[in-house]
Amino acid sequence: MTALFINIRIDRKEVFDLFKVTLKDIENFFNECHVKIRGNLADECVKFTKQLFLDRVIFYQNLDEVDWVATSLFMVENIKSRSIFCYLEDHRLVKSQKELSLVLAEFDKKKLDFLAYSFFRANHLSRENLLPLNPKHGDLFCEFYLNKKNINLLKKISPNYYTFSYPSISSVDYFKKLLNDENKKNKFYLRKLSTLFSIIFRYPKYRIVNNFLNFFLSYINSRLCIYPPDSPHNMERMNIEMTSFELKNFTENWNFGILNDELFANFDDDNTAYGESLIKRGLYPIDTESKIEIKNKNPSTFILRLNAGERYDCTYYSQIHRIRNLPIVSLKVNCGSIVVSYKDKKINLNKNDNQAFYSNLSPIINCIYSAEIIVTIYDECFS
Repeated sequence: MTALFINIRIDRKEVFDLFKVTLKDIENFFNECHVKIRGNLADECVKFTKQLFLDRVIFYQNLDEVDWVATSLFMVENIKSRSIFCYLEDHRLVKSQKELSLVLAEFDKKKLDFLAYSFFRANHLSRENLLPLNPKHGDLFCEFYLNKKNINLLKKISPNYYTFSYPSISSVDYFKKLLNDENKKNKFYLRKLSTLFSIIFRYPKYRIVNNFLNFFLSYINSRLCIYPPDSPHNMERMNIEMTSFELKNFTENWNFGILNDELFANFDDDNTAYGESLIKRGLYPIDTESKIEIKNKNPSTFILRLNAGERYDCTYYSQIHRIRNLPIVSLKVNCGSIVVSYKDKKINLNKNDNQAFYSNLSPIINCIYSAEIIVTIYDECFS
């Protein structure tokens, strides 16, 4: 069986709304759930989780709010299952629940140690480039072993592949091993230094430099963090980060899986692989009934003239990889009459009517009577 592992921060209402939706998608797959929630809306999240899981959940609200790794290590020690599903509120199930159930069962049956379930194309590794690693091909995923020999091959096949990323299913043994590696007595985070590293070395070289420094800092039980210590992302690993000293002493033989089809997608982040997010697929926001709030400034505007019977597609996807504010298109009818097809609705707009739409949800104008329309597009990249 797989245990559900939740150690996240919820500070904003829109994130809490995502939490409620994404947790409902998956809750019936787990009989064991371990939860630590931080942030301004922690109490509301705990209440919701209690109602959803009843007696299947253990809470750790009294544990450290600052040190994510130390808190997680304490939580993992209490897990009875062989594997854990690392939950993130901003990743939503895009396959059927049946497929998720099959993957969870097969993960333990095949005794896998790690399988990423999201950021599919950003993983830089798929069944098409696995052959040099001597993989086993299955209906749901491919398997290969992460050992000394294959790490060297990975650096050539897919240098940016993460041997651990947080949106994943992991064996308790593998997860615990990574936590222990990261859990040094002294954890240092200097924001200006992290920023300087990223400017001088660029991605992913600054991760290599940081890990090289940490190899020597480990001898004095210390760790230089790329992210604040309350973030789970400090324990994520790229295979090219491993130093020659670490590789020389590498004796493990971890069983890794690569999904044939992704299970989840992030709602706002492409993770450098354009088109990965739910926003870029036109699948978010979930609720189109709430009032649209325009936050972006410096819009792009033009006048559109249509004859009766003409159609005009107002679909627009932002080029930004991580979107903070959804792109919006506002339509003001100067004259004439139009009907806007928007998701499963038909919205009538006549002279002087003005309405905003999320442009990634593909609003389509159907002109009823010859119309003049002011089209205004809002995107944070215009600011």
